[in-house]
Amino acid sequence: MSVQYLTLKDLQRESGQIRFKDSTPPHLAGRCLLDSLEFLRIDPKWSARFGQLMNAHAMRLCWQCVKQLKNKGVRTRIHGLVDATYEDILKGRKNDVPFFGDDFWDWAYILEAMLTVIKDFGNADRKRALSNDLRAFFRETKHRLPEGLALNRPYEWFGPALPVAAHRLLIAGRSYLTAEPEAEPELDRCLDRLKKLALTPIVDGKFLNRDVQPSYYQWHIGQVVAEFPNESSFQQKELNLEGIAKLANPSDRAYALARVVQGAVAINDDNTRRQALDLLYACQNLDRPLGSGIIGDHIKASFNTLEAIWPALEAPDLREVNSMLDALLIALKRTHPVGILVAIKTERDACVQQFEADGASVTENENVVDVDHPDYRVVIIVGKALIAATEAAGRLLNEYHVTSAVLVGIAGSLGQRTPAEFKGPNKGDVVIGTCTAAYRIREKARGKEPSDAPVPWHGTIWDILPTDPTLFALAHRVGQDLALKMEAQVHEGLIVTGNGIKDNPAEKKRVREKWPGGLAVAEEGFTLALGCMQHHVPQIEIRGISDLAEGDKAKQKTDPAQEKLDQELAAKNAATIAVALVKALSKSW
Repeated sequence: MSVQYLTLKDLQRESGQIRFKDSTPPHLAGRCLLDSLEFLRIDPKWSARFGQLMNAHAMRLCWQCVKQLKNKGVRTRIHGLVDATYEDILKGRKNDVPFFGDDFWDWAYILEAMLTVIKDFGNADRKRALSNDLRAFFRETKHRLPEGLALNRPYEWFGPALPVAAHRLLIAGRSYLTAEPEAEPELDRCLDRLKKLALTPIVDGKFLNRDVQPSYYQWHIGQVVAEFPNESSFQQKELNLEGIAKLANPSDRAYALARVVQGAVAINDDNTRRQALDLLYACQNLDRPLGSGIIGDHIKASFNTLEAIWPALEAPDLREVNSMLDALLIALKRTHPVGILVAIKTERDACVQQFEADGASVTENENVVDVDHPDYRVVIIVGKALIAATEAAGRLLNEYHVTSAVLVGIAGSLGQRTPAEFKGPNKGDVVIGTCTAAYRIREKARGKEPSDAPVPWHGTIWDILPTDPTLFALAHRVGQDLALKMEAQVHEGLIVTGNGIKDNPAEKKRVREKWPGGLAVAEEGFTLALGCMQHHVPQIEIRGISDLAEGDKAKQKTDPAQEKLDQELAAKNAATIAVALVKALSKSW
């Protein structure tokens, strides 16, 4: 599925607030948290330089900040993302030191991220793995202390921030490391050595006789001051902005400034804090896509800044940040409208009833229904048969700009009757489409028999249009969850789009001969699938079975009440799964 990127302008437009660009600590922190949340949502988690570390930062900061803000809407939305990120980090564990990241600093922060969220995302296996990894880190820390935790790797940011990060982690993980009484003194001795090492000055650009990259000098100093505000008198004198403005790389400036702010906050140095913040405000790209970091090139700058500013925010500041998160939810909902195409009033009413049961408000205007829920926005349009469905699909795609589309309706079964039973989708069952195929909806008369004219697309020919994999995965999950509640079976497979109602055994046989794997037949699916394919919009078809396509329509006409019941049950079951799908989909925005 395509990713919809957001900017601050989007949030301001959708929420009506105009203060998101203010140069104040809470608004800067809020922007960095928005960056972090959007990075967590849209980053594909591919393996890359800093990738594992950035995922750990996002997991730790997002969960820590959102929990403190008590923003239930955002917390619910990111729960699955944090859990998946934790699992991805575990899968990326290496077989040699450092087991996570590129150096001791990375390794410490990644384990600290796990510690931060383990209470909410831990199970027995994860807790056992974390305990073992903390012990491994402790063991390697003691072993490599004489070299300043150096690993002599090309990406290592060597300097006093390495023992600072190790010190932070070992204090946070103390309970995991001191299960035996004799371990307590050993840990305390290690912590004292780490503190002494971290407070060792950088002299003439060298730390323990090794070069410290000039662009990272203040990056190191700020972290030392923040961790040891009462013992770092030498480093506090070195905490300044000299040289930062001269750094050619904007990212290096942002990284260093964030750590200067962090140190200044810890020692209540308001003058240095304000000066560093002013430079941070000046280097921002306020038109950036959220998730790309302060200057629009790397998320790391936002992570560093958020970590630096957050501890100094007070209750009014946190309320301001919370309002920015609420605006993010509004913008996500408004920029991800879901389109639903139905053919008849019974299908529309079934969808409306299910959405209202979920707490949504519904506004109806002729053939268009607007559904507004705190988590999602849905547009339902009625369009029966090919021509009207094509027009309705066009409106969803071109007028309402939906970012995903669902066809919800009733259909005839393509199951087969045997002497003993009917095999296949039965009345009241639901078919979730894996793909949509055409049956005599656009024929060409060449040769002895008419045949469907295939669809040309990017140099290939299509006569089956696939369902979007993400939508199908979500529909599969909710279908499995709801089948028992609906007292109906949920089938998955090919849905055939025909021209007109197919309701006699002979015609049904011809459909099955053309598409042997077909489960249901209806009139509108192919046209929506084709329109979505042209617009690169994900789509899925969900059908409730109202008849067996064996002359049922004629039989039902003799008992209109039963026909109505059959159609209403089929529409209700299809709508039940569709609404659950929309709810699940909304959690991924």
